[in-house]
Amino acid sequence: MSEDETREQIIGFYRRAWEHADATIGTLAIDAPGHVPWWPRPDVKLFNVLVHVLTETTRHAGHADILREQIDGVTGVSAGSPIAISCKGMGVLHPYLVIGTSLLLGIDPAAAPLLSGQVVSLAGLKAILAALPELDLASEALPISGLNGDVNLTWPVPTFQPLDPNAGCPPTQKEFNSGLLGCAVAMIDLLTFKPVSAGSAVFEYSGFPFLPPNPTLALSTTTADRNQTVSISDAPGATTYWWLTTLAKLQSALGGGAGSPPSVTVTMVDAVLSGSKPDINDTKTYDNGKKVVPSYLLNPVLVTKDNWKPILVDGGYYTEDQLK
Repeated sequence: MSEDETREQIIGFYRRAWEHADATIGTLAIDAPGHVPWWPRPDVKLFNVLVHVLTETTRHAGHADILREQIDGVTGVSAGSPIAISCKGMGVLHPYLVIGTSLLLGIDPAAAPLLSGQVVSLAGLKAILAALPELDLASEALPISGLNGDVNLTWPVPTFQPLDPNAGCPPTQKEFNSGLLGCAVAMIDLLTFKPVSAGSAVFEYSGFPFLPPNPTLALSTTTADRNQTVSISDAPGATTYWWLTTLAKLQSALGGGAGSPPSVTVTMVDAVLSGSKPDINDTKTYDNGKKVVPSYLLNPVLVTKDNWKPILVDGGYYTEDQLK
């Protein structure tokens, strides 16, 4: 970015990159191979790139939020406080649905048709919304874009406890430490029945940082073959449990010594994203208040002074200097 570039040029370039990424994701399989020559392990899959870009986008959004805080002094939102939702170029007199949700929606299999754009009717949309325990139906708003295609809405940040008892908004400290738990506002197009990213955003609540602290993980092995079971758990004394990072670490770090391509596939994630049925071994433990969610429970493994190097350093989680 140079000093003579205009805001319109920068945003236009970003939108073109966005469209190219959407086309790539829509065309390729989640495990499609790729090559990023400047990465330490350049042979990657599309999944690796998605996780990396998601992390980078979140980090840069945090940087922008810091600059905004220096201007207006506001840090985070509070339940009940109004927020302004403003979207441009959305189509003329177009109806939308705005609703509060827990981020657990993203891992609920019942939400897959909505998140993947498979809903094709208003009746189908209503049925899915009514069945999802992570949504706050009381927070619904129905804005319509103006003649200029803009959507402008003042929406109060809700306090709600969805039917899923693990999905409270605002989250408790324990829920925040789990990492996958958080809250957001979601926008849905009521003509196409698809989510609208421009009108959706994750909340940063006052008193909480944008991202949870890093997790402490314990793995049963540092190398594995495809479809081999790898036990992963929180190390003794851990207080944070960010499992999204766990999946990324498994995908990128396991599979041999430094420089060798990863050979572990996170099979449950691959199965969910491809529409097939993932392996499960437990149908009793995780009860969200509405149903028992099938799970795959893993055996814990202890990281000690005797095995920390092969697990944490050779496994690619940290360099030895970082642990000194």
